[in-house]
Amino acid sequence: MPESTRKLAAIVFTDIVGFTKFTAKNEPAALKLLETQRSLLKPIVQSHGGEWLKELGDGLLLSFENIRNAVDAAIEIQNAVSDIDYLDLRIGIHQGEVIFSNNDVIGDDVNIAARIEPFAATGGIAVSGRVNASLERDPVFTTKHIGRPALKGVSQKIEVYCITSHGLPETDLSSVSAKLEQEGFQWNVKNSLGIAASMIGLFMLINFMFLRIGFADEEKIPSIAVLLMQNNGTKEDGFWVKGITEDVIIELGSAGLIKVAPMAMIKKLDQGEMTFIQMADKLDVRHLLTSSLKKDVNEFILRCQLLDMETDETVFAKKWVSPLDSISMVTRLLSDLIRDELDIKDIIVLSNPVLFETDAYEMYLRGKVTYETRKSEADVLVAKALLEDAISMEPEFLLAKIILAKIYSREMQEPQKSIDILKTILAQAKTNNDQIILGMALRVLGGEYYELNDYDKGDQYTDEAIGISKRTNDYKTLTGALNNKSTFLEAKGQIEKPLKIMLETIDLAVKTENWSSASILSYNAGIIYIQRFNLVERGLEYIGNAYEYSDRARENFWKAIISQEYAYYLGVTDQLKHAKEILNETDQLIKELNHPLLNFQFHLFRGHNLMNDKDYSAAAREFEQSYNFAKKAGIRQFFWEPLGYASRCYAETEDKVNAALLFDEGVKINEEKEANNRAILFYNNMTITANILNRDKDEILFLEKAMDKINKISKSFENPELKSLFRNNVPINRGLIEKWAKVNKGDNA
Repeated sequence: MPESTRKLAAIVFTDIVGFTKFTAKNEPAALKLLETQRSLLKPIVQSHGGEWLKELGDGLLLSFENIRNAVDAAIEIQNAVSDIDYLDLRIGIHQGEVIFSNNDVIGDDVNIAARIEPFAATGGIAVSGRVNASLERDPVFTTKHIGRPALKGVSQKIEVYCITSHGLPETDLSSVSAKLEQEGFQWNVKNSLGIAASMIGLFMLINFMFLRIGFADEEKIPSIAVLLMQNNGTKEDGFWVKGITEDVIIELGSAGLIKVAPMAMIKKLDQGEMTFIQMADKLDVRHLLTSSLKKDVNEFILRCQLLDMETDETVFAKKWVSPLDSISMVTRLLSDLIRDELDIKDIIVLSNPVLFETDAYEMYLRGKVTYETRKSEADVLVAKALLEDAISMEPEFLLAKIILAKIYSREMQEPQKSIDILKTILAQAKTNNDQIILGMALRVLGGEYYELNDYDKGDQYTDEAIGISKRTNDYKTLTGALNNKSTFLEAKGQIEKPLKIMLETIDLAVKTENWSSASILSYNAGIIYIQRFNLVERGLEYIGNAYEYSDRARENFWKAIISQEYAYYLGVTDQLKHAKEILNETDQLIKELNHPLLNFQFHLFRGHNLMNDKDYSAAAREFEQSYNFAKKAGIRQFFWEPLGYASRCYAETEDKVNAALLFDEGVKINEEKEANNRAILFYNNMTITANILNRDKDEILFLEKAMDKINKISKSFENPELKSLFRNNVPINRGLIEKWAKVNKGDNA
């Protein structure tokens, strides 16, 4: 690889003002504008001895040998673009020692140039104090002092000026004053406390101090992004760097209060076209880990740097040359090193890392990457075979077993097989005292038992997962386990307590940027608000947040689930245009994923829409298809809703044969295992169907079951307002209560 070189240079950053909005309005014209910028400005840069280092979206990174060449080029550039529509530039210039490597430049002085560009007026040029000192000696130039900006990611104190000669516009101080460091009296916490005490009294001051209302910022937790490891080996070795990068992210985020950017967000970055500062800003993290791996026949070479983007310091730079048979230790090596450097002290001692055979580790990484980039059922089978090969070589390869259990559960609909694998993981993790793996396995196992409607076992394993993840500060596992806990409680007939858990856990998930858990929790909270309290607007807000979080998590399966519900309730609230946009995107996702649960939900909502239009015949067919997909997925909790609606819709069309067949199937299934948190909806439909079919005993039976469920849930409320909303604000509940009162000659239950 080319050697890095240091030298003194003048660095120029340019940016097109308003380019993002222009692109949104006319993308072809925006792309043509970039071509115009390139063809017009490259000759100018070259004529002044400059280097066209890279294009950063609509911006440019340029380098010149001295300040005068850089300034002259910048002025000529502004003159050249002044008559071109939409090519309105801001330019920033700074000089300093920079590191040139692979046609790129890095260093504190590069960051300064990037940060002062926004202080230029449109069509203007902003310069640092160092550049201004050079210009002051030349009577041709005049400049104006702007101030000292608060530059994030820059350790030096910098003064910024704008060039006011050569017909260049002056920076409007009012437009940038918020970005400047203020002089004189500062509004800080101590000053604010004194004023608060005199103005709002002791009671409000106590609230201010102890409830953190007002100016005080929460203590920031450490934050890091592990950038995709660079592959310095052959193209075929690409799966090594992808797999190791993700394992480092998982390992790093598994213990301790540290915010780790998820792999999904890392994959979105164009690392070749962004500076480190831009990547840190995009991911909202302070630290970046960059690394490279070269795998040879008998050894591997690992290089890495931990960068602090607030101080622009290299926290550490390491290089290892090790035997290939120790490559499985890389994940723990890097994560432990980072934890030590960032002083993450609130973790328990982790288990010792296990050294696996190189071939087994390779099979694991190949299987992991194949599964995570799967596009077909064939990819899933290949991933499964690779993971099974890894496990056959190394029976204690627990991470491989966890992914294999996920494949059996999600892709092959074999929850019992998944449970068997997870139980072997539990036994091995306990023997190895691997608390992190133990917590992960317990959480997943709890979820599997929930899918099988065995709430007692699900609750047991989930409580264990919560306890372990709290002790290890494994916030990812904790948020997932708390989500399971809230789901179990709701399934057992509670609403208030699980909703409280959901809302509190959403905050934790967002704080730690666990977007997958934040998405699921927000979705479940939204459904409770809508279906349990008929608070549609509030519920829709949470489901909308869930949709946004699922996009951040890059969880396409979960996004497809949420988006159908989101679109349905947008339609209910007459936001039809937005609903249509969501559905168009969702239809494509469903086709790509072709999962029975997505097809179940797709036909369920089609049935609801047709039923709302009173097209009961078509609705019945959609509900029956939905029920068949639920059976194909093998998840009993999804049987109740489509089955009850299908029977009811057939009854409404006077197709009493199909109505009775599905009704009897509902009776049989309910006798085997009573309906869960969708029970009231199911019992209501069965009551209506029984009435139409003149099956009076069954009508009373399911009306009793519905009222029993309503009363049990009502007793679980501590808040009387929520209890009233549940009983009186939800049309189905209110209707059942009124019907029961009539059956009992006016004696309300």
